[in-house]
Amino acid sequence: MRVEELTTEAILVELTGDDMKKLRITYEQMDGADVETRRVIWTVLSDVNSTLGRPFGSKGRLTVAAMRQGKEGCLLLFTQETPPRRYLLRQNAARLTAQFATLDAVFACAEALRFSGVKAESSLYRHENGYRLLVRPAVGGGRLRQCLTEFGAIVGETEAVARHTAEHWRCLIGQNALERLARQS
Repeated sequence: MRVEELTTEAILVELTGDDMKKLRITYEQMDGADVETRRVIWTVLSDVNSTLGRPFGSKGRLTVAAMRQGKEGCLLLFTQETPPRRYLLRQNAARLTAQFATLDAVFACAEALRFSGVKAESSLYRHENGYRLLVRPAVGGGRLRQCLTEFGAIVGETEAVARHTAEHWRCLIGQNALERLARQS
């Protein structure tokens, strides 16, 4: 098991096929309503706390998203819900807001952009069952738009939409989201 602290509110855990066997569960069996899945989540969270040397997820609501990793592995993204933050955003460059139905789609978009030469500031947000990337392109805007629409949908091209997302959605990765997610693929 590999644990990466993305932010103080987001932890990414990579479970190999061997880890999944030790936990006696497969990706297909994982279901948030199932007692065995909850046992696995609490076991993994206990290991995360040991690795970090501090409790994670003890304050407020904790959300867990699972994604397939390879043939038998799994990625778990633990996010701690925190009060909404207010952000002061720059006015000078166009910002794209793209929405994705699943975290798998966000990972796929990041991986598709990994070696494309696209340079952009990016941050990832979550609200209920959706994910949003706020992206300010620096280089390769056309390729960026193509990937965003291939794996998700562009829902805004104004600062107003970006501000609304930053104020009302929960920030998972505040900076370099595309680069950080591509490294996980």
